[in-house]
Parts: sequence; C-alpha cells; structure tokens
Amino acid sequence: MVLNCFVCSKKGNFRDKNEDNLFLNGKYLGINHSDVSFNEKIKADKCVLTGVFDGLGGERRGEEASYRAAAVLGDYDGEINIEEYFKRANREICMLSNENKPGRTGSTAAVICFMKGEFIAANIGDSRIYLIRDNNISRLSVDHTMIETMINSGVLKREETHKSKFKNYLTRCLGMQGEAEGSAYIAERAVLKEGDIFILCSDGLSGVMEDGEILKGLSECERDKNPALQLAEKAYEAGSRDNTTLIVIYCENKEKGLFGRLFERIF
Repeated sequence: MVLNCFVCSKKGNFRDKNEDNLFLNGKYLGINHSDVSFNEKIKADKCVLTGVFDGLGGERRGEEASYRAAAVLGDYDGEINIEEYFKRANREICMLSNENKPGRTGSTAAVICFMKGEFIAANIGDSRIYLIRDNNISRLSVDHTMIETMINSGVLKREETHKSKFKNYLTRCLGMQGEAEGSAYIAERAVLKEGDIFILCSDGLSGVMEDGEILKGLSECERDKNPALQLAEKAYEAGSRDNTTLIVIYCENKEKGLFGRLFERIF
C-alpha cells in the first residue's frame, strides 16, 4: 500500500500568525512558518506517522505549543505507543507554560499511525480525523469541547451549536495539568483498505464546513491540484477566519497507481 499525502497550512485572513503545525513522516514546520503546501508518496510497509496541531488561539505562544507537539512526535522511530506520546507531549507543553508565566499555553493534536496494513487514530481537543470509505464520511476523532459536552448531556441540540458562545471552548488539550493531562481519545486499531481517504484538519476547516460538505468539497476538487489546498480555499469561501491546516491521504495499491481514478471510483 502507498499513502499519497497532500499537505496544506494557511494563515487565516484575520490572523497575525499561523499557530498551526503538522507532521508527516518525520517532517514538521518551524515556528512562525509561512503558508506551505506539498505532496509526498510514502510506502506504508513500516510505521508512518501523521498529525495536525492547532496552538490555542488567544493563548500565549500557541505556535510554540503546536511546534513542540509535532517535534515530540518526531522523536518516535518505529511503532509508537500513542498513549505515551500524548502524555509526553502534554508534559513538554506544560513546561512551556511554566516558562511563560503568567498565562498558559496549549495545543490540540490529531494523529494517525499507519503500520502493517492497519492504522490507529487518536486526538485531543477539536482538531479532527475523517475517514472516507465507500463514499461515506465518518469521524475517527472525538471533539473535546464544551459544545460536545452540552450535546451529550442533552442541554443543547446539535443544530443549535452554531449559535452557541461555547463553540470554541475546549475541555481537553495538550498543556493541561491535573486529572485530564494528556488524556486523548484513542480509536481501536483498524484495517487499512485500498481506496480509503483520510483527512486530518484543524478547525479552520471543520469549524465552517459540515461533514457532508467536506465530502462534497473533496469530490469537487480538481485532480491536477493539491486537494488539501483546495479544501482550505473552500473553507475560506465558506467564511473561515482561522488558520487552516490539512493532510489529505489517499491509500493506493502501489502496483495499480490508483490516484488518477480515485475520484471516479469513489465519488
């Protein structure tokens, strides 16, 4: 299996800097990076790590927090212990907060580990992971937000969320101390299938586009252009003001070279 990966990170139209970061097979962005987009094909015959990180907007040094979250992921070589990674990254960002008194610093994290024909998805905060399989989109991540807590407790209906002042309140992130420190949602290990498409994204995308709109937007992307960049541009057209970072991953049979026919076959 080959992972055909498309990457994009863009500064929001009303942001002074891009506090997002990302990780792809050992590569991550520097602090105060400019807009980036690129494509890379990776053989999935060994452990391949991917991640998207969103430094907390309004917090001090959010770009350093997301950078540290990505850098800690870069310390792993071979199969990763996901739970250990989140706890390590949390400690690193807590140390950053302690250096940064007064004021705390934090980051979301959405991570996928591909290995031996399988994958594990995990997240903390509101950066998301989507799987598109057989023309259906599903979330592999869980939002750790006040909104999600209110929905689960019956206080708020999902269709009312766009009106709520609690939309951007996180209940968990990297950089928390106490009971919830480094406590990520970790999905069960699952089998990777030819034709699977994964999307890792910050809320610059998911904050303005519903799941079905993301699926439709991807199906409308031009084949000869970076789909991650095209989705980011669709998010800004839909009203996003935030930094937007995406990794779009197509799982292809390395002998067949399926990418040129993916849109026809799946959509």
